[in-house]
Amino acid sequence: MFDGTRAPYADDDALAPLGLPVSKALGEAVVRATSSRFLVRADRRSTELARGRHRRHGRGSPAEAVRLFVDQWRTPLEVGEAAELLVDLLEGRTAGVINVAGPERVSRRELGLALAGALGLDTGLCEAGHMAEAGLAPRPADVALDVTRLCEETGRVPRGVLEGCVEIAARLAQGS
Repeated sequence: MFDGTRAPYADDDALAPLGLPVSKALGEAVVRATSSRFLVRADRRSTELARGRHRRHGRGSPAEAVRLFVDQWRTPLEVGEAAELLVDLLEGRTAGVINVAGPERVSRRELGLALAGALGLDTGLCEAGHMAEAGLAPRPADVALDVTRLCEETGRVPRGVLEGCVEIAARLAQGS
């Protein structure tokens, strides 16, 4: 949704899509024009982690090293907590655009290290990588979201990355 040049992005920051998120920006424009309530901008790492999509393209078996970007930052939030926050927002009088994300800006590598540690995996297999080395289409480097308004609207600060990763590991251990 953003070009990654002015993070952390506030709830009312104008969209500046880079690459694929143009369709998301168009969707947001339609929702904003037709909704009388609120629109959520969420850090997508939250949902990908919950579905196990951190194993992109079939790589990342427990004994295989993964290269994680040290120059791409996000504000991830464990998906269960994101759902709880959405319920809080629905029960309140929230209006307009609101960011639903975690309180900490972390690189993809920092997130991978936290998740690997929580899962008891070898963190040495989380190798540092750079976007320029990946040969991918241009992507925003920093799409961290400012959650100040979220904290004000819900009366709480979302859990941090480590706590979220521990929650994910606990759910996986229970088979849910």
